[in-house]
Amino acid sequence: MPEVKLNGWKLLGEIKSRTDFSLPAKPVKINNFAELQEEVEAKFGQDKEETEVKGKVIAYLDYKVLIGRFAENKFIFFSEETFDPKYLQKLRVFNKEKELYLWRQGENLFAMRLRVDGEGERVSVVEARQVLWGTCAEDLGNGWSRISESRGMELILPLTNLALDDKKNRVKLKTYNYIGYNEIGQAGYIDSRFVDFLTGGE
Repeated sequence: MPEVKLNGWKLLGEIKSRTDFSLPAKPVKINNFAELQEEVEAKFGQDKEETEVKGKVIAYLDYKVLIGRFAENKFIFFSEETFDPKYLQKLRVFNKEKELYLWRQGENLFAMRLRVDGEGERVSVVEARQVLWGTCAEDLGNGWSRISESRGMELILPLTNLALDDKKNRVKLKTYNYIGYNEIGQAGYIDSRFVDFLTGGE
C-alpha cells in the first residue's frame, strides 16, 4: 500500500500486531516502586544478559509527569527519582517493537495491556507525531536534557544534543494507532501505543 499522509497522520498500511489485555486477568496490586519494576520486567521482557536501554518510560503521576529509560530491568529517571505507585495514574514502557501500558483501577491496583508488533494478526495502522511542549533545550549531562517554554512549562527527557526552535525543530512523540471494524464494517481506533521520541526536523 502506498504511503498516505493526512494532516500530520500517516497511514502505514497493515502490519502484524498482537495484544494482551489485563495481564493477568484481574488488576495487579503494586505496593511500592520495586514491585512496579518487577511487574514491568516480567511483562515487558528483557534478556538478563543485556544491559542496553530496552525502552523509554513515561509515568503520569497525580502531581507531575516523569520521563526516563527502562534498562537493566529498572526505571532510570533524572536524579534517580522514584515515586510511590499510589500516585501513579498510568505508565507506558515502550520501544520500536512493543509497549506495556498500565493504568490505575483503584488504590495500588493496576490493569495492564501488552502490544507487540511483528507478531499476530494483520491490522491497519496510522502513525502520528505529537509535538511536545518546549522550544528551548538545556543539556543536563549524563544523557539528559531539559526542554522548556518561556511561560514556564518544562520536561526532562532522556535525550541529548537537542537543537530546538519554534518551527520544525521540535521533540515529537511517535505513536501507532490501530484500526478495527465493528459488526457493520465501520472503522475506528481500537488501540494506540507509544513508539519513540523523534528530534529535530524528523
